[in-house]
Amino acid sequence: MLLRTSFAGAAAALALAAAPGALAQTAAATSAAAPPSAMDFKTGAVVKDTDGVAIGTVVKAGRASDGKVAVLVTIDGKDVSLPVNLFTVAGDSVVSSATKAQIQAAIPPG
Repeated sequence: MLLRTSFAGAAAALALAAAPGALAQTAAATSAAAPPSAMDFKTGAVVKDTDGVAIGTVVKAGRASDGKVAVLVTIDGKDVSLPVNLFTVAGDSVVSSATKAQIQAAIPPG
């Protein structure tokens, strides 16, 4: 499955992967364990942060144009492509190691 992302979504994924500070540390800590595969994500699953606060919903997961596995998540009506290593998946539960505020701060305006 090819995950097609908008320029803003791809830029957001890059920004999250390269972001300084807490978000980059969060992604690095999560990536120490094997990240989930694209097949682990269910369309429509609610994404929550580690405190159980809803962030958005999964649209789909698959390979982005750069060949890396990414997850397309709708946050406040906007689709954002995020690196798979930000997530853990257990059944229908999808948990992001980054908060909604951290994700939104890494998304370029536009």
